[in-house]
Amino acid sequence: MKHQEKNRATNPGEQLDHALNAMRAEQPDQETMNTAGERVWQRVSQEASFASTAQVVSIRGCEDVRSLLAQYRNGQLAPARALLVESHLS
Repeated sequence: MKHQEKNRATNPGEQLDHALNAMRAEQPDQETMNTAGERVWQRVSQEASFASTAQVVSIRGCEDVRSLLAQYRNGQLAPARALLVESHLS
């Protein structure tokens, strides 16, 4: 048995296989998974919010206003842009 362990330690390919199998078998605890999930959701939400706001350069009609409604409801628009949305809605 010691001979096999010694060969494994000296064979880089087998060492890599052993390390990969160990990593695949490892499962994170639930708290780690929840924390990671929250971080991912926050990042995705921020990116989506930024992307939809960044795409609308000027408000030219209903479609542009619709794309800004989420940011308007959340108070994330600049005051001038919010005023334009309000004007369009009225």
